[in-house]
Amino acid sequence: MKKPSNLKLALKCPLFFCLVSVYIFVPFTVKSSIALAYTKTDLLSVSLVSSSTKDPEEVEPEEVEPKGERSEALPDSQNEEVKQQAKKLSRTEREKKKNAEAHAEVLGKYGVYPDKELQAYVNEVGQKVAAQAGSETEFVFTVVDDNYGFRAETRPGGYIYISLKALHLMTSEAELAFVLGHEIAHNTQNHLTRRKATGSILSVLSQLVAVMTRNDFGLLTQDLGSKLAIRYGQNDELEADRFGALYMSRAGYRPEGANRGNQMLKSIERFQILKTHRAGIKIPESSAVRTHPPNWRRGPKLSQFIDDELEQMLSPVNDTKYSSVENEAIYLSMLEGTRYGKKNRFGLVRKNTLYFPVHGFKLKVPQEWEYKDGRGGGILVNGSRDSFVKVGVYPLSNQADLKAFAEDELKIEVREATELTISNRPAYLGIADQSSGFFGSGPARFVLIKDSSNQKVFVLGGYGKNDLRKIKDDRTYISTIFSFDFMTLNDYRKAKPLKIKIIEADQQTTMKSLAAASPIGLDALDELRLLNGLYPATEPRSEQLLKIIE
Repeated sequence: MKKPSNLKLALKCPLFFCLVSVYIFVPFTVKSSIALAYTKTDLLSVSLVSSSTKDPEEVEPEEVEPKGERSEALPDSQNEEVKQQAKKLSRTEREKKKNAEAHAEVLGKYGVYPDKELQAYVNEVGQKVAAQAGSETEFVFTVVDDNYGFRAETRPGGYIYISLKALHLMTSEAELAFVLGHEIAHNTQNHLTRRKATGSILSVLSQLVAVMTRNDFGLLTQDLGSKLAIRYGQNDELEADRFGALYMSRAGYRPEGANRGNQMLKSIERFQILKTHRAGIKIPESSAVRTHPPNWRRGPKLSQFIDDELEQMLSPVNDTKYSSVENEAIYLSMLEGTRYGKKNRFGLVRKNTLYFPVHGFKLKVPQEWEYKDGRGGGILVNGSRDSFVKVGVYPLSNQADLKAFAEDELKIEVREATELTISNRPAYLGIADQSSGFFGSGPARFVLIKDSSNQKVFVLGGYGKNDLRKIKDDRTYISTIFSFDFMTLNDYRKAKPLKIKIIEADQQTTMKSLAAASPIGLDALDELRLLNGLYPATEPRSEQLLKIIE
């Protein structure tokens, strides 16, 4: 494979888009039908405040009449009208302030991705598409840095957010234009006023799925479903698809980008369901009704609209026959060098090794296990979600011996233990009796490793759901414990943040060869195919630009 020779592309080129919306399980009942109407001058424009409304403070003062002449008071009806106009303007200003404060809260919660060039690019595409919506709303587009969550949403006031992960799963500017057009349509078609607040239900569901499955599906559900509890009905989503395709086509993008966006959503769904089923968890479709329409319905609906109705709704100037903008190379060049994955607080996995750069040690990850990061520690979990290894680091006080530290500081109920050396450091290995563990009472394997030079104690604990008397996965726990070692200079190089790199495929390039060389580790093949729109089994064509991770 070879690296593309000319990938320095400017922002001036036309832009592109795609929509990211996933299946979310929530109770739902909606009945509505919506028709699209088009005029050349204004398409269902939304005006919050009449342009003829004046600010009371800008009204010129009345002239003082000459002495002796009588000034006629305004009729009560006119006084009331002035008061109502003032109240209307006051409400509008309050709404603007409220929306701006909510926007600041969102940015405070998720953060802004620190790439000014990428921010400017996304905003340029969004403004280009928004200009075709016929709305007086001033839209603001922001790439949020929400720890690599999957996010594409709109908030009141024209604030639209898209996450870095969502951008990574698109393959061209046309897909981006569709995604942003879809979110713009939620605003212009007043879907926000019909939103459904179901955040608490989604939160409970996502936590259940996150615990039970060996993937990010639960986190993805929580991430996309929380959105400050903004949910739409299925008809709203279908209407936003149609208007999104209309807006992006008017802006000069090929409407096929909308179809590819829906195909991408279908691929994400298949991948997440597959991973869920691998863990032995079945989530029947009848258990909940989705607020987002199923892809078997959504995709054909959008395709039918593009084939049968879209051409008639476009003027000859922006007819789809002349809409040829894809901007794939420009789009991919904007993603090159962006961070892939979460901002790790504690540990990170590279292939089958778990690194803890801040604390300077590493572990081997058991086959088919995965790692979940946390603020004060991390956890390794097996595929069926019934066996765990917790990892933590504690400050060492007063050079206390490990036995006393385990019993007095950590309150471990030691059944049996022995002192030994692991990686040339004093260690205390044993079995504890849990009185109130994660799965209730039962035995657990544990080890404490002392690092006197840095005044730290490394603690690992393994336990399982079925460990009532014996420890079922004790061999796995022990092998993980004895894989403990301190990081070398080469390890620190490997533990650097992962980034997106763009390459050009040749005739020998296969997705399996790219996955074998990828530092992603578990599910690298599927992840790379999703990133490049090749899921589940498509191979790249020669000279195709591909995203890889390095």
